[in-house]
Amino acid sequence: MEEEARKPGLGKQGNVTEPSKLSQEVVPEALDAGEEADALWPNFYSREDSDPLKIFSVRYKAKYGPIWITRRGPRLYVNLASAPLLEEVMRQEGKYPVRDYMDLWKEHRDLHGLAYGPLTTEGEAWYRLRQALNQRLLKPAEAALYTDALNEVIDDLMARLSQLRVESASGDQVPDIAHLFYHFALEGTLVGRGAGVGGHGSGVGCAPPPQSPLDSVCHGAASCDGFCALPAISYILFEKRIGCLERSIPQDTMAFIRSVDLMFRNSVYSIFLPQWTRSLLPFWKWYLDGWNNIFSFGKKMVDQKLKEIEAQLQTGGPEGVRISGYLHFLLTGGQLSLHEAMGSLPELLLAGVDTTSNTLTWALYHLSKSPETQAALHKEVVGVVPAGQVPQYKDFAHMPLLRAVLKETLRLYPVVPTNSRIITEKEVEVGGFLFPKNTQFVLCHYVVSRDPSIFPEPESFRPQRWLRNCQSETFGVQHPFGSVPFGYGIRGCLGRRIAELEMQLLLTRLLQQYEVVLSPETGEVKSIARVVLVPHKKVGVRFLQRQC
Repeated sequence: MEEEARKPGLGKQGNVTEPSKLSQEVVPEALDAGEEADALWPNFYSREDSDPLKIFSVRYKAKYGPIWITRRGPRLYVNLASAPLLEEVMRQEGKYPVRDYMDLWKEHRDLHGLAYGPLTTEGEAWYRLRQALNQRLLKPAEAALYTDALNEVIDDLMARLSQLRVESASGDQVPDIAHLFYHFALEGTLVGRGAGVGGHGSGVGCAPPPQSPLDSVCHGAASCDGFCALPAISYILFEKRIGCLERSIPQDTMAFIRSVDLMFRNSVYSIFLPQWTRSLLPFWKWYLDGWNNIFSFGKKMVDQKLKEIEAQLQTGGPEGVRISGYLHFLLTGGQLSLHEAMGSLPELLLAGVDTTSNTLTWALYHLSKSPETQAALHKEVVGVVPAGQVPQYKDFAHMPLLRAVLKETLRLYPVVPTNSRIITEKEVEVGGFLFPKNTQFVLCHYVVSRDPSIFPEPESFRPQRWLRNCQSETFGVQHPFGSVPFGYGIRGCLGRRIAELEMQLLLTRLLQQYEVVLSPETGEVKSIARVVLVPHKKVGVRFLQRQC
């Protein structure tokens, strides 16, 4: 009888009843999520300081503690804002962890008879798809194979940076470094999310709105841990450059970028407006048009690769087919059917630019504000790879401070500030409470990674806290789940190794050649959530030529 009394009843998918209490305490409940959205919505795009993370997650932890409940319609969300609680959930996530239901994305796929991709598939089908996509990406040795391709793209970025410096009034300035890094990542990733370039302005090269304000506050976005960093997809996947670092970007690439912006921008209205308005208002049609153009662009890339394979077959037979890029490997090796590849590709394309462009922007921002750290990093870099030499994968084993700078940047600005897990296979005990199957847990990474009990001086940029010889009483004892920007476990980021390599290669090249200094007009830069964490305004950087 006692065991029976502990088990809560279950509602329909995504709707759970109250948790059973294993202690005498009650999980506190915050303001109704619908009221949150109403409070946030009017000013979400107009206020520089309208950061829902600071407005809600930080405030709620201070008010309710590390665990609290919010609601949105029939759904209940259990928010977790401490490293031990995140660990409890992540270690119980099972074989088929689910992040979010992604209903709006699935509706588009269902309307057009398209296969679900890695962000929309669930259960055993997701597991099989993920196992196929894991190949040639997850291991460090596999990532190292892409070094030459990445360095080739970085060559073009350095040339473009030099052009922008010359064109500036001061002769050394890039007025919007995030915009340049976005195009660099896009050239590598073939991804045009419209995010990762700052929260200012509108149109191409500006951050799109989130799927909803509440998605930024609580639930994360599509670029979450499964594929949060897949840079170099264009060149790695297709061995094809798309001209994002040219003075004039090709028309079809620009159309793809606009389509991604169109899709994200109109998804906001598609979520909040009643379905009966879809035939009366244009937003739903624009949302679908955006997705359709994204899929068309992906199909064109796949068709080009298939023609290459067919030409190789006609010329040399099966033995004449040279397996080159990632997609080539998947298609010719039978890892995915063509239908599955067409469904997976657009989701891969949408998932890669944010980690690279945003993290590099924040890293340069803080290095500009921390000249001592920048000087130490420059000394480390040129001590391993002297100016004029091109870094290689093996070099980074000898650059602990470089790795620490990236870790500290990702701690302060986790690309996706909140994520979620839906435990579908069993009841789970978290924080002394027993929750039923299908409970959605919101993992508040932004709040956790700034917890002073884990990271002393949490608001300060202190890369030294990640160095083994500096971990003392000054920097405390780190919790393994205090900062997990690439996720955890089987649903961890597929492109982590390549993202890290890309950022290490580029930062090395920049610091070999330049001292970075903030432009006077930049001033203090805040982070705001536009699906991902972005700067609230343009970050101007001066690149001062070093004397060799």
